[in-house]
Amino acid sequence: MRWDLLANTLWDMFLAAIPAVLGWLLAGGMRSTPNRRLWLWAPLLILWLIFLPNTCYLLTELRHLRWRLDSADLPDSGMDRPDSLQRLLRWTLFYAIFSGFGLLTFALAIRPLERFARSRGFPLNALAPPFFLLMAVGVYLGLRLRFNSWDLLHQPLRVAQTAWETLTSPGAARLYILSFAVFLWLVYVVLDIWLDGLYLRVERWRVISADRPARRRPPPSSRN
Repeated sequence: MRWDLLANTLWDMFLAAIPAVLGWLLAGGMRSTPNRRLWLWAPLLILWLIFLPNTCYLLTELRHLRWRLDSADLPDSGMDRPDSLQRLLRWTLFYAIFSGFGLLTFALAIRPLERFARSRGFPLNALAPPFFLLMAVGVYLGLRLRFNSWDLLHQPLRVAQTAWETLTSPGAARLYILSFAVFLWLVYVVLDIWLDGLYLRVERWRVISADRPARRRPPPSSRN
């Protein structure tokens, strides 16, 4: 693997980890904050929202897998070369882990704030559709129009105008965004259930380990 690819991969994973850390910090801080003072967390919440599309954006990196295979002539060479299968498996595993990391951080970034919002009685059923639509718009702007989180910080009006024009103009772009928003919603529900199951399994293992009596060595037999 080239060093530039490794550097870009680590940078993208770092950007994806930022909203996961912010979500954990926000949820922990807002739990001890009265509802009338939650606005104090608005700057950090906006920052979380700006960086959140960097998580699910990693799912789109799977499109590079086909290019990697074509550049190595793997589809045409078949198993003629001894390293063909090895390279095929290596690139497939790389992009599966890379995109999987993005989806995992996507779920981990949302879960703490979702739990907090439920505890405070926020209407999540009404907030979910525009939220996932906003995430799909963010991914589309980065994938097709090459915007990034920094553009939203230093030229927010241009990004907002472009997003509005994309959503209000008929065509394939709007259909892509709507379909991807539904997909992200379903993916989050599945990952949320999986993480709940994983948490329950770990808790069960912990309880079983705590209840298991410690093995004691028998006392040495005394000689008469």
